[in-house]
Amino acid sequence: MRVELIHDPGMIWGLKDEWMKILDEIPDRHPFLTPHWMGMSFEYFVTDEKLTVALVKDDFGNVVGIFPFILRNTDEGKSLGFTPHASLTPYVDLIVSQKIRKQALISALRLIKAEEQNFYISLKGLKESSPSIWTLEQVVDSFNMEPQKSLRSETLYLDLPETVEEVLYRGRGKSWKKLQSVYKKMERGDFNIEIFDSIGDVDEHFGSLWRLIRMVHDKRLVTPGKEAFLREVFMLFAREGWIKLFIVRADGWRIAAGAVFDYDDTYYLYLSGYDPEAEEAKPLNALFLSILSDAISHQKKRFEIVEHEDMFNEISGMKKLKVYNFRAYSKELVDSGVEAG
Repeated sequence: MRVELIHDPGMIWGLKDEWMKILDEIPDRHPFLTPHWMGMSFEYFVTDEKLTVALVKDDFGNVVGIFPFILRNTDEGKSLGFTPHASLTPYVDLIVSQKIRKQALISALRLIKAEEQNFYISLKGLKESSPSIWTLEQVVDSFNMEPQKSLRSETLYLDLPETVEEVLYRGRGKSWKKLQSVYKKMERGDFNIEIFDSIGDVDEHFGSLWRLIRMVHDKRLVTPGKEAFLREVFMLFAREGWIKLFIVRADGWRIAAGAVFDYDDTYYLYLSGYDPEAEEAKPLNALFLSILSDAISHQKKRFEIVEHEDMFNEISGMKKLKVYNFRAYSKELVDSGVEAG
């Protein structure tokens, strides 16, 4: 086994086929680990950061692991982290099989240390189910570093049954009654649900989605740079068949929209927005039910709400998946009472 470091974002696309092959072989894969998402993230947002993607190769030169790292300069020193725009990426991970994860990580960190001398680790967005957390806790000790794990967020998800009715009528309370009421209106035809997944349609209706997102989200967070990035990523995902745009209409009026990543056996609701003037119609409930119905009809096993999940807190019965940040810095720094930020 040997490790090589990549510093040129343009080289990511040359690894696309090998990258996807590794993803196909690991159990906890998701769209945010694809070269499409990572590659565009690096192209759009790597500025002062230094791309440091570690390629793990076997004895025959085949790529068997990819660690999507970047190095940032901070007030405390150099920080080794994941993707350059953490707010856009709900979770990331080391793309490697569990069998070689530990040794590959040790080799990668040794190589980076040889190039950079001193750095601390700040990896944001590891699912609680990720085996990388345990591996990192083991490995950093050999580098005389102290590990820290902190809660970053909680993702909502639902294990999908065979019918929508099983979801609707297993809960109690006001939130479920509202869902049931909206579902009856949908059955009567009070809402018109449009689903777009072709490249042309996703491009055409992206503007409608973005307009509704801007209505309910802090405009400081909904920037032109993020808009351009997401539009381009959505086009790439559309080519692969990984995205659906859902638009909910009432009386011809667009009242809600959501971007869903259709990846493996899971629907990921990544972004959603609605018109506040239509709040009485419960547009998010209609959006939730339309995505839920489509996921079940396509025999998906799971539905995750990975971004802006606070909008859906009213819908009880959703389970929570914890997402952590992992940090490690020199024990000398810990002993001095200073923490790298």
